[in-house]
Amino acid sequence: MLHSTLLSWNKKNRGLAATVNRGIEHGENHYICVLNSDVIVTKGWLKKMVLAIEADERNKIVNPCSNNTALINIPLQQGYDYN
Repeated sequence: MLHSTLLSWNKKNRGLAATVNRGIEHGENHYICVLNSDVIVTKGWLKKMVLAIEADERNKIVNPCSNNTALINIPLQQGYDYN
């Protein structure tokens, strides 16, 4: 899925938000994925994210579901497959 990769670094610590914004400015593809270094992904995760954002043209950003974070970012729904 990765057709090209751009690697860049800051000469000094600019902080997370500034660094992410810099990466977005240099992005040339239709989608941008911000993935922190402590994230563990599962098989098929990226395809699911793309399907979610393409499900409705009004979607502009997607976030994965997780029940294993400091603050749960979704209401837990019985019967939903979180994997």
